[in-house]
Amino acid sequence: MSDSTAFPAADQPPEAPPALIARVGGAVVARGDGELAELGLAAVRRLVQERPVLVAHGPATAARLGVALARAYDVLELFAFVRPAQFCIPTAGGLAQALGLPPPGDAFDEAMILQRAARLLLRDLAVEKSPARAARIAFTMGQAGWLWAPAVLRALGRRDGGEGRGSGLDVWSALPEWDEAPPRPPPPGLAVSGAEARAALANLLGPGAETRPDQAAYAAAVAEAFAPREAAGMPRLVLAEAGTGIGK
Repeated sequence: MSDSTAFPAADQPPEAPPALIARVGGAVVARGDGELAELGLAAVRRLVQERPVLVAHGPATAARLGVALARAYDVLELFAFVRPAQFCIPTAGGLAQALGLPPPGDAFDEAMILQRAARLLLRDLAVEKSPARAARIAFTMGQAGWLWAPAVLRALGRRDGGEGRGSGLDVWSALPEWDEAPPRPPPPGLAVSGAEARAALANLLGPGAETRPDQAAYAAAVAEAFAPREAAGMPRLVLAEAGTGIGK
């Protein structure tokens, strides 16, 4: 997973890969030593074949230049890792706005902003509140080919992501443990007889209630709806009708 072109840790001399900003018919490049250059498409193709480059939005850069960027340091990916869920316009200017840098005046400024943004984001990792978990995630991503992984691990002060348990993607490891109760058993199929319905009605009304035989008869009749089902999926139905004043 090591890569000699990776960014150094924070506060070390910058030896960043060249930053590339796509333009019509070519690109602007800012090298790690401060050299700025305009390259045509042929020179850009040679550059990206020789070594990884620093870009903002790799797919859009590749599409605009019509070249393959198989290996590129996308600063937007680093931004998403260091500041997850924070909005950023996917351009060099958007990175400048999100990181509090002066807005770029031209393409050369944009290329230099990519370098500054990368160093600022790596410096932020030095005060990461959960360095062990971040290191595990970066290490796992590095095993899948993420170019930023070595630089991220160095910025976190970790040689690798093997400290602790987990692969880095097992987010459930941070959840508290809990015991799930078994499902409640189905309700018992106990019938309600007509006599039981009459007795329950009398108990609800109390001893001083008016005697209403038709109301008691109605309660006894509809109690049939609570009888156990004769077949699964076939509820017991009672169609009952009573006049006004019965006390339904």
